[in-house]
Amino acid sequence: MCARYTLTAEQKEILRSYPFQFTGEYQPDGNIAITDDGFVITSDEPEIVQSMSFGIVPYWAKSTDLKYDTWNIRCEEVLEKPTFAPLLKNHKTCLIIADGFYEFEKLTDGTKQPWRFTVTGRKTFLMAGLWSEWVNSETKETFRSFGIMTTEANKMVGKIHEKKGCQLFYLEV
Repeated sequence: MCARYTLTAEQKEILRSYPFQFTGEYQPDGNIAITDDGFVITSDEPEIVQSMSFGIVPYWAKSTDLKYDTWNIRCEEVLEKPTFAPLLKNHKTCLIIADGFYEFEKLTDGTKQPWRFTVTGRKTFLMAGLWSEWVNSETKETFRSFGIMTTEANKMVGKIHEKKGCQLFYLEV
């Protein structure tokens, strides 16, 4: 599934499509993987682009170590999963800024071939997601993290993998 994605656009390009304030230092990244920082817009603070860790750390976890797959959230199962349902019910939704994502094709020799998918005619796009805030019980320090909502793949992505990130597009009015 969508365990790696890209945001290689320059910050000025991103600001043309999404004119929001960035928190944190922005660096283009051609390989955002699990536990790396990505840039998201939350429903709580929709005017700010925030840096968060990729892979949800549930608020009830004992540490920030990921014990299982929390980076992808299947849309059809979100309300059934105890890690994700409370986030959706409490409106912990976000938009993940990307300009591409990877899926890996399993080859006959057992190796995996990465394929990068982009959106024709768009420098960047948004993927739907959920986010969480974990608080260290000793230091009271907060740690924010996110996961990508996934859905059935379209024909092109479906040749490689059955799921893809839920893509949304910013419409200029």
